[in-house]
Amino acid sequence: MKPYQFKMTTGAIYIGFPEEAQGSNWIDVVGACSSVFISTESRYDLRGLFTSTESVELNMACVQLRQECNDYTDSTFAYCRYLGTLIAAMRDEGSTVPETFLEYIKYIDPTFKEAFDGVGIIDAGSYDFAVIYETDDRERLKLKLEKIAREYREGKMTDEEKACSSNVVAIHFGSNKNAPEKG
Repeated sequence: MKPYQFKMTTGAIYIGFPEEAQGSNWIDVVGACSSVFISTESRYDLRGLFTSTESVELNMACVQLRQECNDYTDSTFAYCRYLGTLIAAMRDEGSTVPETFLEYIKYIDPTFKEAFDGVGIIDAGSYDFAVIYETDDRERLKLKLEKIAREYREGKMTDEEKACSSNVVAIHFGSNKNAPEKG
């Protein structure tokens, strides 16, 4: 199951995993956060960190648009970072991580790693959590992420770099013979 974006009549955008109740006008959204696009900074700002260890109820009458998150969008990558941080917070407080989160991470993690130099959602979330709460292991986690990224980039490099000078062709446009004579 993928997360969904819910655009509300108020203009707010919520992202999370819906769990619809039968015969109810309300929908439970697990792992929910609110999302705002800051156009001057060209980024998404996610609010409500760590408030979504419990589901959030949305009134379906107020939902203007419900859309499944696309795998390659900025908002999905931002939500993945949020989800990794939320999981780190849940593990820190001893809460049970919903199976839906783990299934989605298993699905999206290869795409996330491709976009972030091999760093996975859980590692990124653990580091974000450590930075937010200024835990003692934040420097260790930073070094771990740097090592993962370095090894990922080294794995993508070719074995040998060759100069391409043998493939270069010099092109000269015109010559002195075809140029007009100076008067």
